[in-house]
This record gives sequence, structure tokens and C-alpha cells, in this order.
Amino acid sequence: MGTKLDINHELKTVGWSNVVSGLLGGYTGSYIFGQTIFTCRSKTNSRVVGVCVILAEIAIVVVPVSVMSYVPRFFLAATLFFVALDLMLEWLVLAYRKMCIREWAVVWLSFLAINLVSLDLGMLIGIGVAALNFMLSYIRVPIVDDDTDTSAELELLEGTVQTGKHAGVAHFEFCGYLFFGSAVQILETVQKGVYVRKSNGTKQSSSTVNYLDLQLSHESSFLPNRDVPVQCLDGTPAPDDASPTQYVVMDFTRVAGMDATAARGAFLILKKYCNNHAIPVVFVNVRPDIRALLLKNSIANTTDFFPTAESAIASYVS
Repeated sequence: MGTKLDINHELKTVGWSNVVSGLLGGYTGSYIFGQTIFTCRSKTNSRVVGVCVILAEIAIVVVPVSVMSYVPRFFLAATLFFVALDLMLEWLVLAYRKMCIREWAVVWLSFLAINLVSLDLGMLIGIGVAALNFMLSYIRVPIVDDDTDTSAELELLEGTVQTGKHAGVAHFEFCGYLFFGSAVQILETVQKGVYVRKSNGTKQSSSTVNYLDLQLSHESSFLPNRDVPVQCLDGTPAPDDASPTQYVVMDFTRVAGMDATAARGAFLILKKYCNNHAIPVVFVNVRPDIRALLLKNSIANTTDFFPTAESAIASYVS
């Protein structure tokens, strides 16, 4: 919907709803998955949808007759069939455009295992296949770098960052293999290092979560002192001497690989958050396979890639 999801608020909503339902003798539940899909597909960004659902359910309870007995069964069957067909088309057929062949094969094997064996055992088989795919991807990561100029280039880049000549640029350097376990840490770290102007309607998060340190290193933003009220991208308070970020450089020089979950679960979300604040995001020294993954998931355009961080910063300055 173009806005940041407050996961803690959503969990509290579901929790308190189940408490009230239990006290009144009702069933436990969560969000209506089918209704969520309909709302998303129709691009309806309004609370009116939820109000209509609430009023309809209250009417069903209050009316003395069984309303569901008057609803044609083929209508309910067609609705379920539409939801199933839409999900299968998106994640079994069109998903190959967003992930590599091995990850697409994992999705298909998990689907077949669940339908041919059972739900619980099929999910375990899918987890095992996913773990095997991760190990195959990880062992292909090169452990020896034959590029003799890399260290010199990194030292020169670190010196440029520390000079602070180019105001408003936040530089992040990632390393290792970025996978689904890295997505949360990437989100946390980058959002803490990007500063945006504080708006009156922005809610600040009062709780922080400590996650295990994963493969991510952060180059501090070199921002000048300006008399502008700012906050971190996640809504938490920014340092006293921080000023708004105008340009984000994501350096993949030391990244050996990345899966589709990390791409969509971290970088796609970060790109949308930065777009909401009109902050350009560029990518530096990206491997061909990672570049293809970023392009497939509409995370970057062909003009967002640069060979070095210096050239990316130079394009911003110019």
C-alpha cells in the first residue's frame, strides 16, 4: 500500500481480538487471507473495506436466519478457486521471473511434497530441500579473491568516506553471502543509518529488537550538521548531529551471492522506503547473478549500477 507496516501493532490487534472473541465464546482467528488478496489486487487503500466486513459479520450474527444457507455454494467455491488459482499462478508459474532456477525448483518440490504426502511432512521435506539448496549455494562462494586491486580500492574508498566532502551520502558495504537469515539485520542496520526529515504524522518506535550480528558492515554516513529535525528511516530518534540523507550507496564489492528472499525481504523494502522520501539508491560493483536478481524483482534499474563507490558518489556530486 506504499506505507510501512507496523508489525507490533498488527500482532497486538490480532492478540486482543482473540482475547475478546474468547471471552465472548467465539473462535480464535487471524486476518482474512482471501480478503487481503482482494483488497491488494483492487488497490483499495482505505479503512472502509474493514468497516464493511465488520458490519457484514455483525449483520450475520444479529439476523435470526442463517444467511449462509441463502448464499449459493458455487459462489463460495468459485471464490476459493479464484484465490487458489491466483496464488498458484503467482508463486508456481510467474515466480521464475523473480528467483533463480534452483529456488524455483524448491518451491515446486515443496508444493508437490505437501500435496502428495501430507501437510506436516511435506513442509518438513520443503525445509530440507531449502536447506540443501542453501548449502549448495554457499559452498559455491569463492574463498580466494584474486583481485589484487580490491584492498587498495577499499582503502581509498574508506578515506573518501571519512573526509566528509560529499554531504548527504550514506554508504553501506555488505559482505559474504546474503540469504534469508540476513534480511532482518540488513533492514535494521540500513534504516538506522539513513536519516529523513521528521514529519508531524510520523510515529516513533519505542521498542528496539536485538538481532544476532550477521554478515553486514556499515560505513557511517558523512553528513554535515544542519538545523533540520530528522529521524532514522525506521522512525527511531537520530543522532543529534545527523542531517537528512540525500543519496544511498549500497556496495556489493565483498558480496559473494544473494538469494531471492534477501532481495525481496530486505532490498525491495528498503528501496520503497527510500522512494517514499525521494532518496535515490544505487548499487556498486554487483555480480552479474545478483544484478539479474535485482532487476527481476524491480529493485533497481539498469542506470542504478556503478562499477565503484567513487563513480557512484561522483555522479551524485555532479
